[in-house]
Amino acid sequence: PIINRIVAEIENSLQEPGRSKFKGKVFAGVFPTGRFNAHAKKVPDESGYVFLLNVGLMQLIYDTAKILFSQARWAKFDSEGKPVSGSETGTPEINYDEAGGLLKDIIHRYLKFKKWTVPEYKLVIQDGPRNMILAKAVMAVEKFVLAHEFGHAILGHLDRNVHHLLEVPEIGRTVSVVNKDQKDEFAADLVGGILILQGLPKRIDDPQKALSVQVAVAGSFLFFELAHLVEKAAKKVKYTTHPPAQQRAQMLEQLFKKHLPEQAFSLSKSLVGLLGS
Repeated sequence: PIINRIVAEIENSLQEPGRSKFKGKVFAGVFPTGRFNAHAKKVPDESGYVFLLNVGLMQLIYDTAKILFSQARWAKFDSEGKPVSGSETGTPEINYDEAGGLLKDIIHRYLKFKKWTVPEYKLVIQDGPRNMILAKAVMAVEKFVLAHEFGHAILGHLDRNVHHLLEVPEIGRTVSVVNKDQKDEFAADLVGGILILQGLPKRIDDPQKALSVQVAVAGSFLFFELAHLVEKAAKKVKYTTHPPAQQRAQMLEQLFKKHLPEQAFSLSKSLVGLLGS
C-alpha cells in the first residue's frame, strides 16, 4: 500500500512530455533481485511498466533510517534554518558506538548473503516524533528510488530491445533486464530529481511544509550515502552500469541547489553526516 501511494504521488507530479509515456498502469513492488538496486521493465505489447524494488534494499533502507533516528535530538531553528544553540532536547535511544556496530552488521549481512536476513538484534524506537519522521524519511528514500525508475521509462530506456538475463537464486529463476549504461543512470537520476522537485510544495510558508521539503531532499541523499557505504564495504565494486554513488549525489545536489533554498538541505546534511561518520 505504501509503495502504491508513492507511485500515485509521482504520477500526480508528472508533466508533459513525461506524462504521455504512462498511458497504461504502473505496478511497483518488492522482489528478491539479490542486488542493491531496483529493476524496471515495460510490459510487452502494453503501455504499462513494472518496477521491482529489491526486498533487501527496502529492509536495508528501513533499518538504516531506524538506526539514524535512534540518535536524533530535537532543537529549535532560526529563520535561516539553523539550530539554535542550547535548545536541544531528548537523548539518543542507543549510544553512538552501538549505532555504528548495528549499521556495520546490517551492511555486512546484506553483502554476504545478497538478500535480507533477520538481524541479531531488535531496535525499537520509543519516541513518537522520531517514529513520525522515520516513516517520512523511509518513504522519501523509496520515492527517489521509484522516481529514478520512472526516469528510465520517461527517457525511453525501457523501450530498447537489448536485454541481459539476471540470475535470481532466491527464486531459482532468471529475469530479463534492459541494458543500460552509466550515462543512462545519470540521466535517470536527473529526471528522478526533477520529479521529486515537481512534487514539493510551491510555497514554503509554514513549518510543516518546510519539514516535508527537508525530508524529501534528505531521502534522495540518504539513498546515495547508503549506496556509497555499501560500495566501500564491498571493497571491489564493478561499475558496470551504475556510476559511483558520490558522483550521482553531486549531480543531484547541483540540480536541487538551483531550485531550493539552503535551509532545505539542513536535515540531509545532519543525517548524511551521521551516516558517513
